[in-house]
Amino acid sequence: MIGPQRPDTDGGGGTATAADPDGWREPFQRFCTAHLEVDVRRAAAEVLDHPGGRTAVVEHHADPDDPLRPQVLRLARHDVFRRVDAGQPWTAAAAEWMSAVDATWQESASYCADVAWYARQARASVLLSLDEDTVLHEDPSTVTGRSLVHLYLCGLRFDFRCARITDFFNRFARPLEELDPYTRSLHAFGLLGQGDEHGLRCMDDVLAVDSSNVKLLHALIQGLWLGEELPGQAERILEILQRPQFSARNDPIALLREAYAYRKLGDFARARAAIERGMALLDPTAVEVHEQFGRERDSILAAQELRAQAQRDLEALRSVVTEEIDRARREIGTAVAEGVRESRKAVESGQLKVVEVLSVFTALIALLAGSGASVVIGSLTWWQRAVLILVTAVACCGFFLILRHLVGVRTPPGRDR
Repeated sequence: MIGPQRPDTDGGGGTATAADPDGWREPFQRFCTAHLEVDVRRAAAEVLDHPGGRTAVVEHHADPDDPLRPQVLRLARHDVFRRVDAGQPWTAAAAEWMSAVDATWQESASYCADVAWYARQARASVLLSLDEDTVLHEDPSTVTGRSLVHLYLCGLRFDFRCARITDFFNRFARPLEELDPYTRSLHAFGLLGQGDEHGLRCMDDVLAVDSSNVKLLHALIQGLWLGEELPGQAERILEILQRPQFSARNDPIALLREAYAYRKLGDFARARAAIERGMALLDPTAVEVHEQFGRERDSILAAQELRAQAQRDLEALRSVVTEEIDRARREIGTAVAEGVRESRKAVESGQLKVVEVLSVFTALIALLAGSGASVVIGSLTWWQRAVLILVTAVACCGFFLILRHLVGVRTPPGRDR
């Protein structure tokens, strides 16, 4: 276990000299007030290189109520940055700084996330320096142990090794409830990044304990971002981003996640506004992050064009379908009208034939009746009988012709019967 030591014990400093015990003060003051990165680094180097400078800064300004305590933590970051840039081991020194200032879990979360990200950018990932078994044997209730856990899990997080985070916690002999909220947020991150819905419940549990720490919120947002199939993924990202910690809208990574969420919801105007604002806020040295912004912007534009093309295709399809429906309606109308005409023709032709048959049948019956009457009436002479039969026949033929003429008149002119 790495014990709590003063950060001077790295072989690069020493102890304060009697000749110039306060030589660190002036460069530390410049460090606190410098704005340009080059000036900050130069002043930090002067403080850190001064014999006993690290220890003196901690002793004079690391008190929780000291207004310069944030600057001490900032100096601790630059100490690790220098070690990373020089290719020196840095994880032990990072944990020792946290122990030296008796860092809170919030300070450790911010510090460890920052130095782990810097080291990864410099190809000096924490995973190259810390072994999982070593971290598992640390006591997370101590400042040093907690810091090492934070460093190791941040290294896994930045490499998107979500399954290994879950495996780590499965081997960790500590209940989640006993761990600090940031460590628990990294546990939720591992589950969320694998699309495990149990991660949503773990996230809610973490937010119920603490929902104010920005690093904690970023870990949860990134986990949601990775878990694309999680229910309500985009809405949950936006819900976290609506918290007061992000109301200033000056956090480029938060804006990157916001742009992603709006793109998933199809709100491309807000997505583009978020990504463009975020790009304007990026640090000039954040080359890899700038590439992520460029990819997200391209994705937004591609999705927007895809939806516009889909709408154009839909309009074209709607026009074709409408035209085809109109054409089919006209053809059906023509076919129906022709069918009606043919039906009427068939009906009228059938009626005519029926009438003709009936008229012939009626004429025959009348002729037979007339002939029968001429026989039944016995007082008639033969010529009287002949005249009666002839009159009956003429009447039947006249009836038939008149009836056929009347039916023929009902048929429309020019129609072929």
